[in-house]
Amino acid sequence: MNYYDAEPKKKGFSIGKLFKWLLALLTFSIYLLLTLRACALDGLKDTAKTRALLRNEKFVAAYSTSPESIKVEAGIDNSITTRDGRITVTNIRWIEPIDQFQLTVRYNNSLARVIMDDFSLKNEPVGEYLTFALRDDAGNLYTAFEYITDSVFVYNFRRLVFDDVRLEDCNFLRLEVYYTGYVNYNSSSAPINSITIYNKEQGLKPYNPKKGELSATTTTGLTKSRVWANPASVETESDQ
Repeated sequence: MNYYDAEPKKKGFSIGKLFKWLLALLTFSIYLLLTLRACALDGLKDTAKTRALLRNEKFVAAYSTSPESIKVEAGIDNSITTRDGRITVTNIRWIEPIDQFQLTVRYNNSLARVIMDDFSLKNEPVGEYLTFALRDDAGNLYTAFEYITDSVFVYNFRRLVFDDVRLEDCNFLRLEVYYTGYVNYNSSSAPINSITIYNKEQGLKPYNPKKGELSATTTTGLTKSRVWANPASVETESDQ
């Protein structure tokens, strides 16, 4: 018998191999899709709705009287995130001469579960379960604001406008975030988060308003914030 005449068996195509390749391709595609989606969401700091200047009645009155007097400056940082990564602030704007401070807040849906656990709630809070305040080192506290809302995927966005902010009096300004079920402006432990959004040493930078941002018409959908007693502990939908 001549062993050299025997040809080795050729590995042919099989249905099993096809399924293995298809499964590998599907797994890679899903991984790539999730990676790209995560990157896209992480880069989603705002929306077109919550990026633009808000025009409330005070802004419109000033602009209608003297359009050329409106001067807008922006925060030095394009975005600022709290240490725990739960709150991101973007699009900081300071408007003269009306002493108006605007900013956009972004937070994940998962924050509701964090609040439920921290406050021992029966269910996750729903609706407008956050409220905000500005506090400076000069003792000024600003609790009244107007806002609009938006959401994309797992992210919620709130664009806020605070009037009569005395920026010239302070060295720094912080945003305080409260759960609406417990608002106590006298307690340093009451805010669920806080973040410095203005520092006098850094200052602000010039900002050129985009087309349509300066107008004598109020922004559609502006809502006034609730007036909170101090301190306040209220029953929310999740507590009922």
